[in-house]
Amino acid sequence: MASGAEARDEGAGDLALSTEVLGRIGQDAAGLRTDLLDRALRAVDASGHAASALTDAGLTTGAALSTALERFEEKTDALAGDCESIDGHLSVTVSANTTLDTGLRSVLQQLHTAGDGVGIPLNPGIADL
Repeated sequence: MASGAEARDEGAGDLALSTEVLGRIGQDAAGLRTDLLDRALRAVDASGHAASALTDAGLTTGAALSTALERFEEKTDALAGDCESIDGHLSVTVSANTTLDTGLRSVLQQLHTAGDGVGIPLNPGIADL
């Protein structure tokens, strides 16, 4: 990515991504969430059993492990929620942009072919915006 010291083209954005790339990022976030929850469930189960066994044996490390486990679950839930938010927001963004692009393409085509045949000429590739 260009640093602030580098010259930028007028009107050029800092970041441009296609809807396909945004869709893949959302899918990756959903996959990460699923994998995270699956692995966390196994870790929580094993750690919970270990904490119980340590506590039953009269060791204070059982309580410490239980506390660590609670924090792990909180952080896992927060991260899974963030992944779900990313997936949801990107899905909405891709859908909204697709709808807007389709509408814009339609309006530009109507302007091009409007009325008395004197329309606004489309630039080559304008339909690929």
